[in-house]
Amino acid sequence: RPEQLAVMRDPDEGGGGVSTVPVTQAGAGIGGSLVVAEDTATLSVHGMPQLPEGAVYQLWVARGSSVRPSSTFVPDATGRGTAVVPESLSAGSQVLVTRESGPGHQAPTSKPLLGARVD
Repeated sequence: RPEQLAVMRDPDEGGGGVSTVPVTQAGAGIGGSLVVAEDTATLSVHGMPQLPEGAVYQLWVARGSSVRPSSTFVPDATGRGTAVVPESLSAGSQVLVTRESGPGHQAPTSKPLLGARVD
C-alpha cells in the first residue's frame, strides 16, 4: 500500500490558490513535497533510490477507477527529482509514483511507492 498524503486547498484562497504538502516517507530517507496550483502540480522528492539504466519513476493520475500516465523522472546522483503533472487536479484525484522499466507504459507495472490525494 502506498503512503498517502493529503493535499488541502485553503477555501479562502479561491480557485487560484497554491497548496504545498510534505511527502510522507515511503522508505528510509525518502521525502519531498507536492505543490498543487490551479492547473498544474509539481512533485519534488529526495532520497529516491537510483534506477537501472533505462528505468524511470512514473507519475500517474488516478480518478475513481481510471489511472492515466503522466510525466516521468529519473533522480539525480543524490536521489533528488522533480516532475510536473500538467493538468488541473480535482478533489479526489490521486498522484501515484511507480518504478517502471522505461517510459511509455499505459498502466502501472509495479505497486506505487508514493501517493498523494487532492481533497
